[in-house]
Amino acid sequence: MTPYQNHATGKYRRLADLTETERHRLLAAERRRILITILSSSSSPIQMETLAKKIAERETSTTTVDESIVDRMMVSLHHTHLPMMANMGIIGSNPETNQIEFDDPTNR
Repeated sequence: MTPYQNHATGKYRRLADLTETERHRLLAAERRRILITILSSSSSPIQMETLAKKIAERETSTTTVDESIVDRMMVSLHHTHLPMMANMGIIGSNPETNQIEFDDPTNR
């Protein structure tokens, strides 16, 4: 997995620090809203596959999702949602561990 850029300072931006336009763009997709909810409720980085599975479960309103759905979700996250959020400085990833992390929820 390709590493995503972090904010120039090396710290994550708080959602409250985004411009109104950035917030609208970030929250325009339901998948990103679900992703934010999952990451903000986690106290540690989440494996990409685990994140994809949790999002798929919420989108399908079921606790059992087919592996092919999780794979498609991972592709969607990797190519669309995570790079956009990383470019905004909201999330980061560790390509060695394949984990995604969000800023500290106490800073929001």
